[in-house]
Amino acid sequence: MKQDFLKKVKEKRGFKLLGMDVGGRKIGLALAELEMNITTPFSIIERKSVSHDRAKILSIIDENMVAGIVVGVPLVLGNIT
Repeated sequence: MKQDFLKKVKEKRGFKLLGMDVGGRKIGLALAELEMNITTPFSIIERKSVSHDRAKILSIIDENMVAGIVVGVPLVLGNIT
């Protein structure tokens, strides 16, 4: 399944993947350049509301030709150190 997804995304030349690390106060974003196999940090969104967060993410998707989104899932929930 993962290989099928990546194959379909790579067929869209120039498109990127958006990586998201969603936290309670911030959303960390990274863009993956598929042709070069490089992922770089992109931005941090300070969370305000669902509509604000969604508008910011959709704007980034449109401006950067994003073909897919990968959302990180924490291994441990909560602020345990």
